[in-house]
Amino acid sequence: YLIRIGANTNVHPKARLNLINEPIIIGESCINERCLIQAADTGGMVVGNGVLVECNTNVKKANIFATDCTLCPMTGVMAQEILPDYTVIYGYNERTVAIKH
Repeated sequence: YLIRIGANTNVHPKARLNLINEPIIIGESCINERCLIQAADTGGMVVGNGVLVECNTNVKKANIFATDCTLCPMTGVMAQEILPDYTVIYGYNERTVAIKH
């Protein structure tokens, strides 16, 4: 299958998962609110475990999200971008890496 969704993952009914010929793989315990997730033309997209994608977020052609990332409302991720673990994207695409406790 071209879309794989892990255990305990919530995908909002109005979230859009858009793929052409490449797979979208969403890890375990993720929450995808009303957002757009579009797979890259090559290599597809991998969303790690525990990723929160909030309302009105655009994820277009990003390659890899690491574990426990948060994309706040009205933010986005650039094409072919790879996010490190615990990244938080907020405001006008400001970024920080949260400290794991």
